[in-house]
Amino acid sequence: MKEIKSLQLQLERKVLILSHRIHDIFASLEHLNTITDILFTMTPEDPQAVSDWVQQRGFQADDQGYVTSAQEDALTYQWPARSFHSESLARRYYALRNIGSVLNDISAKLDEVTFIYYQDLEHSASLAYPYRDIRSMIPADFNWLEYFSYLSVNADVNPQREIRWSPPNIDYGGEGLISIASIPYYQDERLIGIWSIDVPLHAIHKNCVLDTIFPEQVNFIADYNGRIITHPSVETEIDKEKGSFCQLTLEQLQGGFDELDLAELIAQQKGVLHLTDDQGNRQICIYQTVPGINWIIFATLPEDVVFENVRAKIAKAFNTINHQPLPDVIDFDVGDEMRLLVDSYNDMVKVLAFNQKKREQAQQQAFEAQRVLNEELEKQVAERTEELQRLNSELAKQAQTDSLTGILNRRHFMYLSDEVLKIQRRNTKASSLLMMDIDDFKAINDEYGHDIGDEVIVSLSECVSSSLRDSDLFARFGGEEFVILLPETRLHGALTLAEKIRKSIEQLQTSSGVTFTLSIGVSELFSDVEDAISRADKALYLAKSEGKNQVAPYVG
Repeated sequence: MKEIKSLQLQLERKVLILSHRIHDIFASLEHLNTITDILFTMTPEDPQAVSDWVQQRGFQADDQGYVTSAQEDALTYQWPARSFHSESLARRYYALRNIGSVLNDISAKLDEVTFIYYQDLEHSASLAYPYRDIRSMIPADFNWLEYFSYLSVNADVNPQREIRWSPPNIDYGGEGLISIASIPYYQDERLIGIWSIDVPLHAIHKNCVLDTIFPEQVNFIADYNGRIITHPSVETEIDKEKGSFCQLTLEQLQGGFDELDLAELIAQQKGVLHLTDDQGNRQICIYQTVPGINWIIFATLPEDVVFENVRAKIAKAFNTINHQPLPDVIDFDVGDEMRLLVDSYNDMVKVLAFNQKKREQAQQQAFEAQRVLNEELEKQVAERTEELQRLNSELAKQAQTDSLTGILNRRHFMYLSDEVLKIQRRNTKASSLLMMDIDDFKAINDEYGHDIGDEVIVSLSECVSSSLRDSDLFARFGGEEFVILLPETRLHGALTLAEKIRKSIEQLQTSSGVTFTLSIGVSELFSDVEDAISRADKALYLAKSEGKNQVAPYVG
């Protein structure tokens, strides 16, 4: 039925929207884990620098057992007094001291998230964005090992080290119920920290419930445990003073929902149900699971509404049966008084039928003549098409590649990058981008001439191409500047490849005996190619400013 198909298509669109929001949250957490790993690894062991930073920030213990500092970079530090002299915690905070701008960018991109924070499990400490007076939120002896984030991703429940969601819980900042998305951070196979994002439930599902096709339609969302996440006629009761809330369940909805086998629905992923309540009222229920968050979205519609629409369409179809292209003859006795009129009517019908037949014959002859003509034209068109395809193929190649090197040009690279980004959004795997620039290329042109400069560019293109996969995109971005997009490649892998390319170019010698070097900037690609290029360009500038012939990552 068309009504059911419409509901199914609407649910599919809603699931795509929800999946996109969840993907952005997951990508942000993975980015934070990568940045943390880089900063923890690359920050040198310098106890004096760490000590100077701690003093400069003005950390000090108060009478409630907190170590606090003046507000800077909109970051909140929770530093229990018992860990005040911990060198390892101080060094981690020092390594993350400039991460405020990254957290600000993530907060602006995700919109409506309430809190982004890193939990140091070894010292029960945390670093969070935006700034809040930590003393008004949690006690000084707060144990992160008992909090929702740790309970969701610790090694016992999450050996795969995946991003996990916590059950709904109360946001005391006023956003109602939230769910916490968390990713564990391991170092030397030890779980030492967790990055988490507090997300209000309404910020995830937004208008998914209110947007309907039919006036009688009801949409709602439940989790895999049968708890109602959002329903247009159900309101979750929250008691902040007692720290409790009451969520309705599918069983309490009744209307046939109390008899659902959730495990079967989850296994099927999507389908159509026919439910009956205690009064015998029947309704059609369309459902589909939402990947990444363990939710099921439902759309219900009374069965009477669906079948009333079907009955109206059937009646309309029967009413049009008598409207034929030609009227029928009257072949029953009408008496002498009506004979002349009926005979005239029947003669008219026969003339109309004869003329109709002649028109059909003429049309058939015209079609046959047209068919012969078309065959001759098709033969000519086929010959011309073959020639045009050859020319178009040549033109397409010229439009998509750089004439000097044969690799992609800038315009086609941007087009293909957008296609790669669409695939990345579906499989939630990160990609990376390299910006490369030949060092002192103007000096090469000035000393050896532009022919040798072209030879340098071609040699670089051939050398780099030999190091790439078929799925990688390599383009000349302009002059002596090149760009590489590495699908499904995290920042670590991109940095390794960049260093390999840099060394290969450093050892390369053109056919004319010219040697040269290369500087490379590296950035992860999230949801915008232009933004990734900008970040990689900033990293390239850093590599140039630090002496050239270097690889530099963008770390925010």
